[in-house]
Amino acid sequence: MKSIRARAAGRFPPLNVMQDDDALIIDVELPGKTAKDVELTLEPQSVTIADRPAEPAEGEVAVKRESAWRRRLELPFRVDQKRANAKFVNGILRIELPR
Repeated sequence: MKSIRARAAGRFPPLNVMQDDDALIIDVELPGKTAKDVELTLEPQSVTIADRPAEPAEGEVAVKRESAWRRRLELPFRVDQKRANAKFVNGILRIELPR
């Protein structure tokens, strides 16, 4: 598990979490990244956001690479996975997780 020192050193992207009675919204700041650079895993009561390792360049040997960072957030309720949504706009990944 990564420590708070790793987060303070900037190894995790900053994020904001907002909650109301109907949903939880997570905004992750990822300037210079695109949707192809991020991997999301949604479970009934958690979400994991990770840096997707770069594909090897042409001529490079394919080596399994670890993510540079990974954040797992435990959620205060079970998510309606069929209605969950994520979009990437101007370097901000917005994840909408309805109850």
